[in-house]
Amino acid sequence: MRKKGLLLCFSFLLFFITDNHAIFLFSDIGFENNISFASEKGFSFYENPACMEYGKRLGALYFQKYGFSELDGNVVYFTFPFTIFSIANYFYKFQKTPYSEEEFGVAFSFPIVSNFKLGVTGKILSLSAFSEKKYAFSTDLGAKFSLKNLFFAFSLKNLDEPYLYEHLKSTVIFKTGFLFEKDSFVFKYFNQRTLAPIYQVSYCRKLNSVFSFATAVNLRSEEYKAGLEIQKSFFDLKLLYVFPKILQNYFSYEVELKW
Repeated sequence: MRKKGLLLCFSFLLFFITDNHAIFLFSDIGFENNISFASEKGFSFYENPACMEYGKRLGALYFQKYGFSELDGNVVYFTFPFTIFSIANYFYKFQKTPYSEEEFGVAFSFPIVSNFKLGVTGKILSLSAFSEKKYAFSTDLGAKFSLKNLFFAFSLKNLDEPYLYEHLKSTVIFKTGFLFEKDSFVFKYFNQRTLAPIYQVSYCRKLNSVFSFATAVNLRSEEYKAGLEIQKSFFDLKLLYVFPKILQNYFSYEVELKW
């Protein structure tokens, strides 16, 4: 009973406070986006299409937001490099009832000079609310600049603010940090226009050629995150554990094949 009550409160929070009927609010999907990784691996192109690795990867991830089976998310994605740019396809489905969100996108990333990249994503959004279903098209833009051990990444999600029952507000995401051989430190700023801004700091340590450990804290909500990445040959396993201040802890699982 308590679990259902928490889920009801969470749904009302999304429905009224955000001034959005759509639940396209979570960019922290996947290992890299949750931890605010500085790398361009995995699903990092979802937050910023410029942050796409130049390589072939096939990945899938699964999570239950705040431990609710009703708030489950599923993603499959594929990245493929060409001569002068990289391309990625992804399909994302979040929640079953009373709302169901689906997103299909194609992202492109291309270098302007050796240390500066741009990216763009075109995507179709679908939202089912009770017996109704709405569709909309939207775009994301991203840029990343690197200078030795320092990087800056900026993205604007839902640039055109598509209409799904009401207008989905655009989101600004900014990351900066220091990258070293075994350590990285990252600061992230996230602001959707109808919500208060979010600030997050993270740290990653490469323990050896197989294991990497990462941790992050959301300074506004006091949400803590810890992750473990296991890399071996063509296989990559990423485990993330999130500790919210109020709601339930939950896991996120991600696997990748790379070649």
